[in-house]
Amino acid sequence: GQWTTQTLPDGSRLILRGKSAVNLDFKTNQRVVELVQGQIYVDVAKDKTRPFLVKTSHGQIQALGTAFSVSYDPSATELNMLHSKVKVEATQVKTTQLHATRQAIVEAGQAIKMDQNGVQKLPELNVYNEQQKWQKHQLMVENLPLNQVLQELDRNYKGKIIFNDAALQHVRVNAVLPLDQTTESLKLLATVFPDLKIKQITPFVVMVSLK
Repeated sequence: GQWTTQTLPDGSRLILRGKSAVNLDFKTNQRVVELVQGQIYVDVAKDKTRPFLVKTSHGQIQALGTAFSVSYDPSATELNMLHSKVKVEATQVKTTQLHATRQAIVEAGQAIKMDQNGVQKLPELNVYNEQQKWQKHQLMVENLPLNQVLQELDRNYKGKIIFNDAALQHVRVNAVLPLDQTTESLKLLATVFPDLKIKQITPFVVMVSLK
């Protein structure tokens, strides 16, 4: 499980998790990080003359001196706020869906999802758990469905974890799992859930199912 920490030209700190990719575009009037794939954590250096933006295909996040994490896949962008606040703006909104807006201010402890339907609130964030993930590389799991836990582990795994979402979503997990040691994490889950079958198909492909 790789974690790449970069200090950006302005002194901001960027952590890339696992299979993640960014493009940087720092100009005299603004600082732009384009998240192309995966998940990042940003600790933004203050510079009032140059706004700091994280952009994805779904929209942009403007930092207001702050720390946050962003995860991106083609269907949605998710934002977890750890400190201070950001302004988010969706690229386009194709819906009249209730509770969806195009712009929002997101504060510490809040989380949102941004997609083609605009910006929508997610359940409140556990800031401590999110910090542990990025700083200690530990996944603090509190009553989460097993399929979501496996999605998190897969982000850091150098290969691929295959599983059936629907079959595993009713299994609830409480655990502390090491994100850098996927095999160890899967062994821990198999100990907690004896019905779990973990099969190594190739050196880089693991299949998880119920017996």
